[in-house]
Amino acid sequence: MASPVPVPKKDISAEYSVIDRILTLRAKGELPSFISTPSFHREVFAGGLRFSLIAFRTGFGKPKQVPFDVDFKLPILLPMDHFNSKSVTVDTSLGTFDIPIKYDWPGPGPVIPTEETNDATPATTGGHPKEGSIFRDVLPPINLALLADTELPITAIIPKTTGDAKSYVNISFNEEYLRLVTSSVDDGSIRYVLKWAKLPTGQGENPQFVDVTTSIWNGEVGPIAKTSHILQPYIIHFVVLEK
Repeated sequence: MASPVPVPKKDISAEYSVIDRILTLRAKGELPSFISTPSFHREVFAGGLRFSLIAFRTGFGKPKQVPFDVDFKLPILLPMDHFNSKSVTVDTSLGTFDIPIKYDWPGPGPVIPTEETNDATPATTGGHPKEGSIFRDVLPPINLALLADTELPITAIIPKTTGDAKSYVNISFNEEYLRLVTSSVDDGSIRYVLKWAKLPTGQGENPQFVDVTTSIWNGEVGPIAKTSHILQPYIIHFVVLEK
């Protein structure tokens, strides 16, 4: 059974690519040779992101220290309102750490909301928004089950707009384990069909996470622009039916 490994806070980092919408966790250090290379395991955690840094014991005997450098990539839209977008929580055998998220904004970027203020105001100069208002929210996760060799439909409503306003729907998931079979648009909604690309049978691989993000832009530019993003997370459990 996998257990948390002793990695200090200074050797763990979290970086978010705004363009690619990918959060990358990285850990480095040294561990005894009888411990396998560690990996990040995402935990179900409301209001934020939480991971365990775990590894397996592979043997006994006189150990030697072996270096490791591992990363974990998570497709996700950040920052979001009502969600801790400033840090991730990582559990290790040395303790539980809050790791700040470093954003690679191509420009000044918006102010990231905090739990104390819930301030979602964009970056400003002289009290006026540079890029308009950006609002983000996250809905409670939905749990779904997916068998081997079966398909899972997920449907999202495409918001109606008027004038120059536009709406978009985007889906993201770990393509190592899930595959998009098809997608179709019909009567104001979009339907995604997923199936397993690889069965998540290893330690820390089940469940998998799917994020569906609905975005609405009012069609304006500059300070009067308004964009809203609503994230609907799905927790996909691999299940096996007993005969």
